[in-house]
Amino acid sequence: MGWMQKCYETYENNARMVGRPVEGSSTLCPLFFMSNKAQIEITITEEGKFYEAKPIPKDDADTLIPVTEDSAGRTSSSAAHPLCDQLQYIAMGHSSYPDSEKYRKKYELYRNEIKSWADSDFSNLKVRAVCKYCLDGTVISDLCSAGVVNCDAGGKLAAGKIEGTAYEKCLVRWRVLTSDGSGGSSTWQDQELFESYRNYHLSRKTEPKSGVCYVTGEDTVLAKSHPKGTISFSYGAKLLSANDSSGFTYRGRFIDPDEALSVGEEATQKAHSALRWVTANQGVFYGGRAFVCWNPNGKKVLQPDILSSLGAVDSGAEAAALTMPEYREKLNKAISGYSHELDDADDVEIIALDAATTGRLSVTYYNELRASDFLGRLHDWGETCCWYFTAFTPEKKPYSPVRTPSASRIVTCAFGTQQDEMLKCDDKVLKEHAQRILHCIIDKKPVPSDIVRALVTRAAAPQSYNRTNYETLLSVACAMVRKYRNQKYESEDWKMELDPENKDRSYLFGRLLAVAEKVERQTYSREESGREPNAARLQSAFVSRPMRTWATLEKALTPYYAKLKPGSRKFYKDLAGEIVANFGTDDSAKLNRPLEDVYLMGYYLQRKELNTYKQEDE
Repeated sequence: MGWMQKCYETYENNARMVGRPVEGSSTLCPLFFMSNKAQIEITITEEGKFYEAKPIPKDDADTLIPVTEDSAGRTSSSAAHPLCDQLQYIAMGHSSYPDSEKYRKKYELYRNEIKSWADSDFSNLKVRAVCKYCLDGTVISDLCSAGVVNCDAGGKLAAGKIEGTAYEKCLVRWRVLTSDGSGGSSTWQDQELFESYRNYHLSRKTEPKSGVCYVTGEDTVLAKSHPKGTISFSYGAKLLSANDSSGFTYRGRFIDPDEALSVGEEATQKAHSALRWVTANQGVFYGGRAFVCWNPNGKKVLQPDILSSLGAVDSGAEAAALTMPEYREKLNKAISGYSHELDDADDVEIIALDAATTGRLSVTYYNELRASDFLGRLHDWGETCCWYFTAFTPEKKPYSPVRTPSASRIVTCAFGTQQDEMLKCDDKVLKEHAQRILHCIIDKKPVPSDIVRALVTRAAAPQSYNRTNYETLLSVACAMVRKYRNQKYESEDWKMELDPENKDRSYLFGRLLAVAEKVERQTYSREESGREPNAARLQSAFVSRPMRTWATLEKALTPYYAKLKPGSRKFYKDLAGEIVANFGTDDSAKLNRPLEDVYLMGYYLQRKELNTYKQEDE
């Protein structure tokens, strides 16, 4: 099945949630309704008299509004919503407004829509009250008197915005006071009003165009236009559109757009509402691209990026290094928790949506998996692409948990730059490469070699980053190198513990680099803690010419050895000698070849071992 069938199925399976608000979550829209951001709330009486008005804060702006087929997908053309709409539709075309001729057509469209509903057999008390109030033409003056908008001396709206939206484009929602005046009843949460509009909308169909719906397979009324607003930050972008009057979207292939795709009116409304619902509540956003995993039956689905938080320590817990066995246990518990929610045969849908332009939304990735396969692939990624990260408890105590880096963290470390002490990445780069990483997770594809190379290259330049950013970059690089190596070469098995018996040339040179850094740092005073050692300053050269650079580093260590206690001096010299003894050749030309990516793991693990030894010794 395709994404539209699964979205339609999601709506049908979750019909009990339609129109029912849940705190902290987006609401599943009723049929022929859509969710929009309102900026102004007006309260009126049942007789259509103004009571009060107020601006709406962003966190309370989501509003269900009834729409027509044309208004649900309106872009540059004029089409009015039947109840809640922008000021330029509901008020600025009234004859009482100074500049009414400019907005007259939009006001007439709105007036015709709401009056038709108010006068129909499917009318509603609230609709009649709003209709009477808007026809009186006092909306702008009432808003100005209430201090919601500013007007000039002539009664015309001044230049101004509410929550970043220009006055004329502010959406108005309605609240109608009860008979005794004790409170207000919102139109966007009224189940009776939802049913009233649905019946009214269906009654207006005259000689509708019928055909086979490609989603349901049934002969039904076909949609002429499709909804927009699937993603909130690309509100005007549409997934389905056919307009041959400009752009020639299907000319040369079909005579009529329905020959390319015919979708029932109810099917497209339900599919788009369901997709908007799951994206708003479960979506993860990277640089303007939305990624969402969901189950059509409404069961809870583990999102891939949640794996990155498994190593967190709860407030009040003791800060301690999270070992690989402990991390594996946490991972198993997390996967097991979601496996209890999902049956093995349940479906999990994965979709990525991106707006290439302001008017067009595209599906950049789609896949369907059984729940058992989906959870198994997340478990495999979490277990094989992880490393030690430096982190802090809420009480600012440091600890070193094992974590799986998120897709956004991997891309930011590989292609971002340090700006204002933070690693930041361009949105276009972030969304493209994040999708590649998610493709590797969900489809078990090899990690891209170019991303691994970028991480390794940047990890060789520690002076380009502050200490915190470099530590994050180094951990991400080690996680990806380990994943890449173990996945590409079956004969290799890279673990997260220091292996003293490993005789890989690059791994050994990485260990030597860690020893050189540790010896120098060991002699620093508290005032010198921010100083970079020679090993860090020469790391890039060390990667390119390890043997020659090691000779330079070894010579530079002489004064630092002299500052150490005899026991410590002997320990570090013996350790360096043991590492050098593991090299299998005396050929300096071979030893001086550029290092491979595994040197980072040798460097990190040897450094970690030395720091652990220091803590235990103290």
